Amino acid sequence: MIDSRQLYQQLVVENLDIIVIGTTLFFAASILLLLFLSLFQIFIEYRRRKMGFKRHEYVQQINNYIFFNKNEIKVVTKNDYYALIDAIIELNNFISKGDRTKIFEIMETYDLEGFLLKRYNRSFWKLSKHFYLSKLLFISSPRLKSFYMQQIKQEQFDGMLYAIYSFAEHAQDHIDLLVMIQALEDNYDRGISLKFCEFVFTEAFRSTTTEEIKLFLETLYKEDHGLLLIKGMISAIGDMKYGVLKDDMDQFYKRHHNDKLFLVTYIRALYKMEIHDCKLIKTAYLNTDAVIRINLSKYALSLCPDALNDLYLYMFDQNYYVRRNFFEALKAEGITREEIELLVQKRSPKKHDDQFFLDALNAFFPKDSV
Repeated sequence: MIDSRQLYQQLVVENLDIIVIGTTLFFAASILLLLFLSLFQIFIEYRRRKMGFKRHEYVQQINNYIFFNKNEIKVVTKNDYYALIDAIIELNNFISKGDRTKIFEIMETYDLEGFLLKRYNRSFWKLSKHFYLSKLLFISSPRLKSFYMQQIKQEQFDGMLYAIYSFAEHAQDHIDLLVMIQALEDNYDRGISLKFCEFVFTEAFRSTTTEEIKLFLETLYKEDHGLLLIKGMISAIGDMKYGVLKDDMDQFYKRHHNDKLFLVTYIRALYKMEIHDCKLIKTAYLNTDAVIRINLSKYALSLCPDALNDLYLYMFDQNYYVRRNFFEALKAEGITREEIELLVQKRSPKKHDDQFFLDALNAFFPKDSV
């Protein structure tokens, strides 16, 4: 039998030259690979800086075109296209929709949408396809509206959300609004939030006439949609201060007024729209649900200034947030401590020494020091 010493001699000692050469080659290859990676990193950083400089240059040129009608934009190379697209994406976050018409002119002149679409459709690699898709979704062009509609139907959740938002920015009529709510409905179980619904509807309502929104609401009322979507739509109407849509909103209120979260959404929307609705306040102010009373205590005096004789009960409410909100509302309405004390003496004289009432009264309306 060959012992371990003999085996070592046969495998190592006799092949020492080969081992040394192999180790040297491996070390040399490692050095070359490290050098290559370093040079590649330098190249990437150089290219990143160059693209950043070019993007910044395009931002200045686009601003000159928007505000001074001075066109100095020149696009020659493929990198120029990418830099110009990035500049437009950057500016989209800061400029108004009115100024975007100038940006759309630039995009059409250089067919930036076509540049991206061609590369997106030709891409086979998932990473490169995602790269072009992100540019297409954020460039926000009306010429890409049909593309956004296609992307709404895709399975990739994040891409679908951005596609809905981009589509919303270019909504034009009630048909577009119905497409949006159906897309939100189809993806509701995947984690779409009330805030997102409100956000995209607000964007869509900005670019749609109130007549088209009315048609949308009429159709929506006849169909069966999730309450979360309805609340998002009501919130968006409030954000836009579309008082002309009050009667349309009332139809949904009559149907869903027993849902406490809908009622809260509706109250907040009316407050944003600066609409008076004493009938609503007189119906809801005695609600036993704390969430509803908390919101009413904050907004009810604005919705119905004449309701103080009823709402004064909130000054004695056991819920701290109801009391605090209501005293803040009293202060905002310019009501004085003397008026509050006279009201309590008149309506509920036994409550004048209520500890909840006195604590809040002294906190928000302290007596003048003598």
